[in-house]
This record gives sequence, structure tokens and C-alpha cells, in this order.
Amino acid sequence: MKKGGIVIDAGNSNPAFSRRLAKIALEKGIFFLDEGCSGGPSAAEQGTLALMVGGDRKVFERCRPTFEALGSVIKYFGPSGNGHLVKVINNVLVATNSIAVSEALALLRRDLIPH
Repeated sequence: MKKGGIVIDAGNSNPAFSRRLAKIALEKGIFFLDEGCSGGPSAAEQGTLALMVGGDRKVFERCRPTFEALGSVIKYFGPSGNGHLVKVINNVLVATNSIAVSEALALLRRDLIPH
């Protein structure tokens, strides 16, 4: 990639790895943004994903039109790695809620529904 190019990592990547990639890219004159997304395939098809972006703020603003084509909720979270970090936190919260619902249903079945 030529100097001045922009890489947007939209994978579910490790935030520490994203920070490392951003540093390597910057040393080569390349800009790097990490972008976590939430919403699933239907939101991707409709362009209504929630996007969580980390990296240089000016580069984020330059890429805003691209992000707006992909998502309806677009948030900037500061330095490189933070977009993926917020995505990991989102995944933890979703998993925690799923476990809580499963436990609640098990209690309901055990204690309220006649056997």
C-alpha cells in the first residue's frame, strides 16, 4: 500500500493486536482504523450496523462517508484498538445477558411450571 493509504480492520480482532498493527502501519506512513460492528447480517444488508471505531480522529472523519454507508450508529472511541475493545465488551454483555435469560428460564421451568 502507498504511503497515506488507509486500512480499516472490520474483523473481530484482539485490541492489543490492532494497536500493534496500527503502530506498524504508521511506521510505513499508512493509517489504520479498527472498526468493530454489531447488528448481524440483516443490518449489514440494510446498512444499519452499529460501528465502533478506534484510531486517529482525523482519519476517522475522512472515512465517515464509508462508515455511513455501512451503519446507522457510528461512534468514535479514541486511539487504535479501542474500536475492537468496545466490540469485545459488547460481546461480553450479549453473552452475559444470554446466560442470564437461560438461567431465568431454567428457574421458571423448575419452580413454576408443574411437572
